[in-house]
Amino acid sequence: MREYLMGEFSEALVVGKRYEFSFAVANGDVYDHSAAGLGVSDLGVAFSTEELVQTDRDPIATHPQFSMTHVQYYHGWKVIKFAFTADKKFKFFTFGMFGSDIDKQIQSFEGPGRSKAYYFVDDFSIRDLTSELQTNNFPYRGDSSDLFSLESSTFVPTAFSPNSDGLNDVFMPSLGSNRGALLRVFDRSGAMIWESAEEQPNWSGITMAGGDARPGVYLWTLKVIVEDGSVEELSGPVTLLQ
Repeated sequence: MREYLMGEFSEALVVGKRYEFSFAVANGDVYDHSAAGLGVSDLGVAFSTEELVQTDRDPIATHPQFSMTHVQYYHGWKVIKFAFTADKKFKFFTFGMFGSDIDKQIQSFEGPGRSKAYYFVDDFSIRDLTSELQTNNFPYRGDSSDLFSLESSTFVPTAFSPNSDGLNDVFMPSLGSNRGALLRVFDRSGAMIWESAEEQPNWSGITMAGGDARPGVYLWTLKVIVEDGSVEELSGPVTLLQ
């Protein structure tokens, strides 16, 4: 049984333009008498020129432009952002889990006896990256056209707060299957302060010298060797909050 959230843009997207789409998601608090408490993978967003139709509570059989391949579960609100280039005059967006249950992951986060996965979603927004990249000067070195150059299986947080409260303590790009990845973090002067080389690289706000990085904006670069042997190179800003 599936449920979807659908919305309509105020105007159709422009073909060839690059956009950033964002939303907030949370699972909320779970009580003993509730059946909720499961987290699932492959939640995604599909864009369409016409409203997608769901038959009864059956899955919608379409391929979303963006999909979170890992299991998602958040007690507090988590902001998700991704970028894409419109290849059609999209007018609608749909959030949910698409396609069959094959290869989908399910995990209980609240103990045994849980049978449902509930997600609260809010604050959907979209902005035109093409116009902003043409008019703004980013305070980072490198080609600004690479900013937010994310594949559909990858999303990268734009902020984190390493304060040990259990929420967004680590900056960790969510990657699909790969043969290895290299994450580097630079300060505003261009000096590299962190490097992580593993399948799921991350940064906890510690510098290579062993100290705590100051709150502020940093630049990350990411190289990923995907399963077919090709290399993806991504980059963008991340804000370290107190």
